[in-house]
Amino acid sequence: MKIQQYLLVLLEVLFPYMLNADITEDIHFSHIGLEEGLSHSTIFAINQDKGGNLWFATYDGVNKYDGYNFTVYRHQYTHPNSIASDISRCITMDDSDRIWIGTREGLSLYNHYKDEFSNYYYKRNGLNVAVTSIIPIKKDWLMLGTAEGILLFDVKKECFLSDTLSSSLHGLQPAALVRQDDCIYIGTEEGVYIYTLSNGILEKLVDMPAGIRVHAILCQMFNRIWLATEGDGLYLYDMKTKELKNYRYEDGKSGLNSNYVRSLALDTENRLWVGTYGGLNIYKEGSDCFSSIKSSEIQEGSLSQNSVRSIFRDSQGGMWLGTYWGGLNYYHPLCNRFQRIKHVPFLNSLSNNVVSCIVEDNKHNLWIGTSDGGLNYYDNASQLYKNYLFNSGNLDVPFKDIKTVYVDEVQDRIYVGAHAGGMMVLHRKSGYIEYYNRHNSNLPSNNIYSIISDGYGGFGWHRWNIYCILI
Repeated sequence: MKIQQYLLVLLEVLFPYMLNADITEDIHFSHIGLEEGLSHSTIFAINQDKGGNLWFATYDGVNKYDGYNFTVYRHQYTHPNSIASDISRCITMDDSDRIWIGTREGLSLYNHYKDEFSNYYYKRNGLNVAVTSIIPIKKDWLMLGTAEGILLFDVKKECFLSDTLSSSLHGLQPAALVRQDDCIYIGTEEGVYIYTLSNGILEKLVDMPAGIRVHAILCQMFNRIWLATEGDGLYLYDMKTKELKNYRYEDGKSGLNSNYVRSLALDTENRLWVGTYGGLNIYKEGSDCFSSIKSSEIQEGSLSQNSVRSIFRDSQGGMWLGTYWGGLNYYHPLCNRFQRIKHVPFLNSLSNNVVSCIVEDNKHNLWIGTSDGGLNYYDNASQLYKNYLFNSGNLDVPFKDIKTVYVDEVQDRIYVGAHAGGMMVLHRKSGYIEYYNRHNSNLPSNNIYSIISDGYGGFGWHRWNIYCILI
């Protein structure tokens, strides 16, 4: 009875991963962190300029990445044209390709030609107000989200404006500010609002549960609005039907791995990517649920850290994930055309990472020789490995440094040559093994580097520069 209860619990844990394996098994990330030059491992925002450079807002400066090297911009007290603060929260490119950065101390504009910044500060009660979001609304005009409300910034006059906005719009304290065509969506603790630029009308789009903060908004397919909340999961609002649907971690059906949702983005297949405190989620349209991708110490290519703070799709279709204390994660669909096979401790995997030869049999299974892990058989149907780490018959040297493999389909035998181990013949059906070396056969050497058939039932092998035939 206890065994049955244990199996039921195990199935409950594993079933969501089995259900979502079709998506998650094909997504592997490469990691970029401090060792590669990133200034800090917490990334709040990501964007890309017209030159293809990626910009990362971190807790210790803004990073510009050209695909090879990082340039880090930090605040310098003795340099007035350094960035306004080391802590930056958002990065936006306007219609004139200018790069605007919202920091804890104010607004910074990057000058590409001088490689420096112009800084603009909005003070309240003698303190600089942090800029948390930036939206270009028309040429030379920006809408800014701050803790003191929504502001406008006149680029030409280089000044902040608050009295030109209605008191109801200025009074909102946005956690999310997103533009979609003529509309600006504003996420607050009081609900989600929509501001129409053409007529200046502010309306409440949808009421949210009291005290729920909307951290991110994404518009998908005209009438679908995704709302990421702090502690209340993910919401989908249908503009046409006015229906508000909630996806939560604890319902067990949605597949969402946390109710604390911080970032949203669409990939090249129009799939929704959701970053939470518990990892990455990808929405599966057909089943109306999410697959979950988490950090793993034993799985290569998993997330570097579970808390995903920002997600961005670059101009080449690559997906960038900024994490909290885990650096950057990068994924591109083309990368998965190649599958990396390697040794993973305690898992069914390749026995050794130094591969010396690979041979495919007529059933498309692989025979893989390694330099220190013997012979590996990869079953293409089950996708499992079997390791053959042989003794070398009457030799003291273990038969593990494999140099060549030959598959004899007619006799159903595997011929294996090794360094210092001679030759081994594996009878596939019975599993019987024969060893040949210079002590028990007419092999001229125990170093066998290639084996071929002579076409008449005999075999030849190559050891160093001597070629011999055995009949």
